[in-house]
Amino acid sequence: MAGLLTDQNGAGCQVGPYTVTRLLGAGSFASVYHAKDESTGQQVALKAIKTRSLTPKIISNLELEIKILKQLRHPHIVSLLDVMVRHCGVGRST
Repeated sequence: MAGLLTDQNGAGCQVGPYTVTRLLGAGSFASVYHAKDESTGQQVALKAIKTRSLTPKIISNLELEIKILKQLRHPHIVSLLDVMVRHCGVGRST
């Protein structure tokens, strides 16, 4: 199953400060990768959106998801650390 990153599971790809270690899962419009912040060592989940499948409704839902996650602080809910937009594909090497 190919994701948006350069090899089949994204391992070793650099996306901002994050180094991708493996694909965790994929759905109809996004893939989620396990990654590590190289400066802090913190483990994170990186969600890569497949922009070709976005409709105005999905874009609206994503914007709402980002807005809500930016405000949430709870020990049992993941925290949103960063949002990056790349029109050529998240983490894609050229």
